Amino acid sequence: MKGGYDFEELVAVLLEFEIREGKLGLDPKCTRIFHRKSYPSRDRGRNIVFDVAIEVSRPGAPQPYLVWVWECKDYSRKVPVDDVEEFHAKLEQVGVHKTKGTMISVTEFQVSARAYAKAKGISLAVLEKPELRILRATEAIDPLATQPTSGRGPRFVGYPVQGRQLRNVYQFIQEELACVNQEEGEV
Repeated sequence: MKGGYDFEELVAVLLEFEIREGKLGLDPKCTRIFHRKSYPSRDRGRNIVFDVAIEVSRPGAPQPYLVWVWECKDYSRKVPVDDVEEFHAKLEQVGVHKTKGTMISVTEFQVSARAYAKAKGISLAVLEKPELRILRATEAIDPLATQPTSGRGPRFVGYPVQGRQLRNVYQFIQEELACVNQEEGEV
């Protein structure tokens, strides 16, 4: 399980760096990122722990208006539809109206997993990890553009809820946030 925990930390550090640098369209002063944060489940009567969570709040607001949960999968096989179904059930238990879900993996997703995720509004992403190392937040480099010893950077493929497959993490995040902002305006 150590590899999975390391991948969760890697995703948290990468997202934290991108937020701090202002590259994801989120105000760093209003955004907090957590690794292994728990949220109350109305169905279980107990908390559910999520791998990575991004909370976005308006200045002075006591509660976030958006909780973006990232489920990390460090498998050697394709991610099955069962995992996406379980993630969806957990998202529904913690508050479907202000919660956005993304599942990120080091491998591809089964076709049925991609179809189910799209039907339920869950975005999917693949981040190949040629080497698993945690980048310090103080490094003055862009972690998603780093070149590992193999000579090529980590491969990213995103499956946003609406739209086409993307190979650019910034476009992926922008499309997901546009979807969230659109939903917020409809409420």
